[in-house]
Amino acid sequence: MQEESKISYEGQNPSLVRISEEKHTDFADRLVQWGIAPSTEQANRILLGIVVVAIMAAMFLSWNIIFGTSAGSAPELPIPVHTV
Repeated sequence: MQEESKISYEGQNPSLVRISEEKHTDFADRLVQWGIAPSTEQANRILLGIVVVAIMAAMFLSWNIIFGTSAGSAPELPIPVHTV
């Protein structure tokens, strides 16, 4: 349904002019195309799982940064007791 453009530019070779219909594919279609998922429905479920895992990882990392849990810090050493 696209009309060919009648505009020509200086130095333009008319045999090289073409109208390209770009096929816009989403990630689900690409997963099916690559053979990772058998259908687009399954590919959408895989992508939803990836999004959920990414959100959980972001929440975990932000929780550690904001509240500063001691997961990455050195443990506190006990005070030595000298016996006689």
